[in-house]
Amino acid sequence: ARNIQTFEEKCMHAGLEYRIHNDVESMPIASLVEETRFADLVLVSRESFFANVNKDQPNEYLQELLKKAECPVLLIPEKYTAPDKVLLLYDGDASSVYAIKLFAYLFPNLTTLPATLLSTTKKADEKMPEQESVAELASRHYPQLTLNNMALDHPSQLINWILEEGNTWIVMGAYGRSLFSTLFKKSFADEFIENVRMPLFITHPQG
Repeated sequence: ARNIQTFEEKCMHAGLEYRIHNDVESMPIASLVEETRFADLVLVSRESFFANVNKDQPNEYLQELLKKAECPVLLIPEKYTAPDKVLLLYDGDASSVYAIKLFAYLFPNLTTLPATLLSTTKKADEKMPEQESVAELASRHYPQLTLNNMALDHPSQLINWILEEGNTWIVMGAYGRSLFSTLFKKSFADEFIENVRMPLFITHPQG
């Protein structure tokens, strides 16, 4: 109840239209997933989502939401400084391209920030998948775009690199599948969410 009151106060102070849905069924995740069909975006606390049931994130409730949501999900840390750059994680899969487009559509004000299109490979001489096409698309939305095709041996190297980069908006596709299909196992997505405590935008094509 206190959270709802705080939400209402913040919306009124900012002059935002809002609506509180109290007709939630006994299965809260199922109800939330149903709501995502008619939403543009879901904002979720990075640390507190069903933390009363399991404080270790991503817990089973967050995992289910990320796999079944029918709109993008933005995981937000409880405490953070607004990032000043964008990291677009790209593996050649349709879901990563879709995420790049959806983030630009929903947050056009953030596309002017410096952005990095990051792809990973197993070998240093491997090229970024469909590099010309994805660079053409991304550069139209993100004018300060840099391409980075990084050869990695282990997922922890990517996590360490991102942490060294500092506070960043991170954009990725298809939770529940391999984040980078040429390199990582499915479990990497959970490890990524657990360790990278920055705003994380996740989505995947529907249908």
